Amino acid sequence: MFSVQYQLQSGVRQGGVLSPVLFAVYVNSLIETLCRSGYGCYVGSLFVRCVMYADDLLVSASIHKLQLIVDICCSCRYDI
Repeated sequence: MFSVQYQLQSGVRQGGVLSPVLFAVYVNSLIETLCRSGYGCYVGSLFVRCVMYADDLLVSASIHKLQLIVDICCSCRYDI
């Protein structure tokens, strides 16, 4: 079954040659903001503030701090 079609107005083309670079530029300010926030968790003895793999980038040791990170993501401005 297919959903209703709609025209995308902006974004990065899936599978495009420049897509990974454009995505990295787009989320760079968000990653910097998350790193400055001080939130994250320990993996062994290493403190991890932000892990990015494809479109996944959130990590936290508690639900409360994860919500704070999500709030940062929702309020981050993307000035590109």
